[in-house]
Amino acid sequence: MKMMIFLLVAIQICGSLGNNLDVLDNYMALRAVASDINKFSSEFGQAISKAENSNLIASPISASMALSMLAYGARGDSEKQLKSVLHFNSDASVQKKGIKTLIENLKEFSKVDLKLANKIFLAQNVTVNPDFKEVSESIFKSAVQNVDYSAPKEASKTINDWCEQQTNSKIKDLFSADDFDNDTGLVLVNAVYFKGNWFQKFDANLTTLTNFTLLDGTTKKVPTMNADRDYRFGVLEDLGATFVELPYESNDISDGISMFIVLPNEPSGLKDLEKNLAKLDLNRLLAGTICKVNLSLPKFKVQSKLDLKAPLNDLGLKEIFEDSADLSGILSGDAPNLKVSKIVQKAFIEVNEEGSEAAAATGVELENRFGWEAEKKAVKFSVDHPFVLVIATQDIIIFAARIADPSYEI
Repeated sequence: MKMMIFLLVAIQICGSLGNNLDVLDNYMALRAVASDINKFSSEFGQAISKAENSNLIASPISASMALSMLAYGARGDSEKQLKSVLHFNSDASVQKKGIKTLIENLKEFSKVDLKLANKIFLAQNVTVNPDFKEVSESIFKSAVQNVDYSAPKEASKTINDWCEQQTNSKIKDLFSADDFDNDTGLVLVNAVYFKGNWFQKFDANLTTLTNFTLLDGTTKKVPTMNADRDYRFGVLEDLGATFVELPYESNDISDGISMFIVLPNEPSGLKDLEKNLAKLDLNRLLAGTICKVNLSLPKFKVQSKLDLKAPLNDLGLKEIFEDSADLSGILSGDAPNLKVSKIVQKAFIEVNEEGSEAAAATGVELENRFGWEAEKKAVKFSVDHPFVLVIATQDIIIFAARIADPSYEI
């Protein structure tokens, strides 16, 4: 019988290339890894949006880090598929250095609440392969804790409590006792939490109830924030959309964290936009022009739980779910073979006048950046129909969401 492993990732939002990289090769490795993750992020976002019509929030980097950990324990076709889907285009040393640098630099911002942690929850009487343990500890900063999976209620509580703690109580009950049994081998956990205030907060006195057109053409009143100030703005002609950048308060506004609102030109244009998300390169969002924008943006809270097995299958990741999976590099000794039984991600985001907060948890079951200022031109940007948002640093996408029906109650 195949032994199951669980790979859990809790991520709640945002990170950036720090200013304290000691050597050029660390910087280059980070850029290479960021490029890989962003390619995965675009394809991942496109894949998960296919079967969903309602609100959706996901963390591509959460899924990427979870699968990256798994890749270091994979062999044969399982390893090849993981590296292909994750766009591992660098050699092993560059990849490891880039991931390590990314994880370290996610902690560099002083004016946002940002946490990053990794942990391995290992079954009793099971030993991790020394090489996999070394990679987990040195690259992913992952500690090890033994868990008795024959007591599934206690095991699920231990892991869920850790996840909840790391995401400031935003991600709860990712696993249930039914998810574990005597075949469970280990759970790999990566947790990142972010909460940030806007670089320029919205005036709550200007928040009003305005109409928002839903996908079915009906309208509803939603609390909408308003501001008239300079933002980075751009037109995505091939995607039939425009965007604005809302930077968060940062210790370095030129190297900070931002939310990008991508708004289809037509109220019914969300699906067409999502079909072409692979074209939504982060560099395009960073190439907008600073201009005067009259912005109206709904307040909202969104949470979602996604089964990622089918979307990852669509991306070409199939071998790890089969009996032929080769994940033999994870455990040592005479441990049975491993396969992935399912992958789930649970995520949350809240946006209001002060800023935003978001969290995501991915579970894998193994059966101001302001640059030059252009001539000012007033632009009306009314987010009054379904849209896409991205939260990112100048290098990497952390969160992506579809807001089809903004609501401030969950």
